[in-house]
Amino acid sequence: IVQVLARHGLGWLVARIDVPGIGLLRKAPAAGEANVPPTPEVLAAALRDLGPTFVKLGQMLSTRSDIIPAAYAEAFQTLQDDVGPVPFAEIEQQIRSSLGGTPSELFASFDETPIATASIAQVHRARLHTGEEVAVKVQRPRARELLFTDLSLLQFIVRQAEAQVPELRLVDLSGIIGQLRKAVADETDFRVEAAHLERFAENFAGNDHVVIPAVFPQLCSEQVLTMEFLAGVKISRAREAGFDMRLVGERYLQAAFQMLLEDGWFHGDLHPGNVVVLPGNRLGLIDFGMVGRLTEEMRENLVTLFYAIQRRDYRTIARVYWEIAIKAEHIDYGAWESDVQEMMERQVVGRSMAELHLEDFVREITELALKHKVRMTPAYTLFFKAVLTTQGLAKQLIPEVDPLEEMMPYVQ
Repeated sequence: IVQVLARHGLGWLVARIDVPGIGLLRKAPAAGEANVPPTPEVLAAALRDLGPTFVKLGQMLSTRSDIIPAAYAEAFQTLQDDVGPVPFAEIEQQIRSSLGGTPSELFASFDETPIATASIAQVHRARLHTGEEVAVKVQRPRARELLFTDLSLLQFIVRQAEAQVPELRLVDLSGIIGQLRKAVADETDFRVEAAHLERFAENFAGNDHVVIPAVFPQLCSEQVLTMEFLAGVKISRAREAGFDMRLVGERYLQAAFQMLLEDGWFHGDLHPGNVVVLPGNRLGLIDFGMVGRLTEEMRENLVTLFYAIQRRDYRTIARVYWEIAIKAEHIDYGAWESDVQEMMERQVVGRSMAELHLEDFVREITELALKHKVRMTPAYTLFFKAVLTTQGLAKQLIPEVDPLEEMMPYVQ
């Protein structure tokens, strides 16, 4: 870890941390070195080189614009699990040990070439003996063990860093690592994702426009997830494939806002790769590894916040954000309210809802929160990330629909 950081010119970041084996780095930094923070691109490249666990840490930090600057959050959003496939013999062994049979015994056909690969798992297309086309997600051998080894190292480094650099405690790195540990535990137990799929299928039961892949429990385990294969077109290519994009856009936004504001269970990463368009302009949603949950009280707070934005009610915005934020010390509420009013006048006053740039609003209010040393809880920040992902996809791919206009009936 230290060698990779040093290779990216970030050795000074760990030079103040007393970790056995890094004595060579405990030297005085070059002139001005320690005063120059790494650029977002450099830090993202370092995380990429450090491997899957650190890529996941970056992806998680990308949702925490309440504690890191927007430029870093944006850079971390580009981090992907760019890994090649593992040999099919290892996948075959994993299926045999998990399900008690070989792919050729359990499936009528099984494509040895994966259709998707990531650091935790890869996905193969197959057909059941009963004729259904399925996607089989198989965990890479030793993936869980390697991720938790990295997390233990990361936890140790963070504890040392917080002990020796007290200002880091405001960022709550230990809490973020704890959150990452839970996320990794969930992502490496495919029974959790199977339960998510079944929960979302219930939430969308009766909605003919949204398809959640069916799960085949008899072919699922901690390391293998077998689900319905959705033969569709990625939403990013739906326009060229001739779909009705206004209808697709309305259905995408309605599905997103139902999850976010009505159900309280929402897909945490609804980017274009996880949305397919099926015949009849229906939508298929996939990859439910990252899921957010909101209590009734949290949903009420968020609805109040959006309603206050619509009414240009800066006092309510200041109050609600203040009430749901974590405050590490006594804060001057009057100064906070005044700053929110100034931000509202700059971002909202004089604009219609269609002209409001929600991403700029969220960015500015989180920057204000950083200035006043208050921060959001992770559940809220994942919600705002999901809202911004939804709005960003709509603006980029489906300009025919207005995300905020589609949101307001759910707020009402």
